[in-house]
Amino acid sequence: MSGINILLTFDYELPLGGIHGSFGESLFEPAGQVIHLAEEMGVSLNFFADILCYQKFNALGRSDFAAPFARQLQEALAKGHDVQLHLHPHWIDTRIVGDTFFPSANYGLHHFRNNPPPLNIQSIINQGVEGLKSLLAPVNHNYACIAYRGGGYVLQPATQEILNALFAEGIRIDSTISNGYYFKSDRSFVDYTAIPNKANWFLNMDGQLNKENNLIEGGGIFEIPIASKPKSLFELPTSLKLKFYGHRAPQARGIMVHEPPASLSLQERKKALLSARMLTFDNFTYSKNFPLKILRYHLKKFRNKEPIYLSVVSHPKAMGAYSLDLMKHFIEKVRNEYGQEVSFKTFTQVKEDLNL
Repeated sequence: MSGINILLTFDYELPLGGIHGSFGESLFEPAGQVIHLAEEMGVSLNFFADILCYQKFNALGRSDFAAPFARQLQEALAKGHDVQLHLHPHWIDTRIVGDTFFPSANYGLHHFRNNPPPLNIQSIINQGVEGLKSLLAPVNHNYACIAYRGGGYVLQPATQEILNALFAEGIRIDSTISNGYYFKSDRSFVDYTAIPNKANWFLNMDGQLNKENNLIEGGGIFEIPIASKPKSLFELPTSLKLKFYGHRAPQARGIMVHEPPASLSLQERKKALLSARMLTFDNFTYSKNFPLKILRYHLKKFRNKEPIYLSVVSHPKAMGAYSLDLMKHFIEKVRNEYGQEVSFKTFTQVKEDLNL
């Protein structure tokens, strides 16, 4: 078993507020470029599929999106990549007129916590799990949905209900958390500034994210966090970086749904300002070596706790030529620096490795 296990993860989703151009330009073409690069580099990928989006379009008879969505994920699975559960519950009551979206304000699973079935948290997770199984079983009859990433990295505030519903549906690995990440908008809240100081751990099933599991003896849901690095106090302001490095940006493929919150307390402003930098390929303000710096920081922090499992997070919808260069550079440098210590894994392989 390798000491350093890296999971290259991609949130497979449309721009949530609407698309510019075609569905192919917004998702399928950049995802295809990522798969092609992975084949060149000899690595396996992990796609977190926004299955509720697929089900919404499919129910509307929109085969122009649903058919290529299904085909691309089936082909990815057949090639040895992994496909796991990603939920953006707002699709349930979002209106779609042509190619125009009217996004629901019910962004996270917590917005559905007090609903009766089939619109409660447990039912929505079941719908997603069974939807992926139905989609992928024709390619691999042994396919199992065992890993999860919350849409928008959201596990709060209905954390206990979400984790127990995930476990009941067979989810044994989560990769939603990133140490030090903080985000608040008009519809979303994420705070991972207080989590266990460990490379990996089992999530506390009573919903306290700053503690390890204490309810399911011998297991529960294993956390593979997105590697991160604290923001430097000497970094250029984001507004300047966006201007200086704008030539690296991919084409604008869609519309965001988040707006600034009405107000932030002084503590919230501080957390937002210092929110950690995630290990990703879709931030065009990163230098070629910055993803490797994040990895080195993460490994230095937890190196004596092998084996280490960590995620890289990216979004095909936000990736262009520069992002692909970042990905290629990262894989090459990691292999040169760590050699046989490192292995690029899928969630299915991790479940088998650890007998989860």
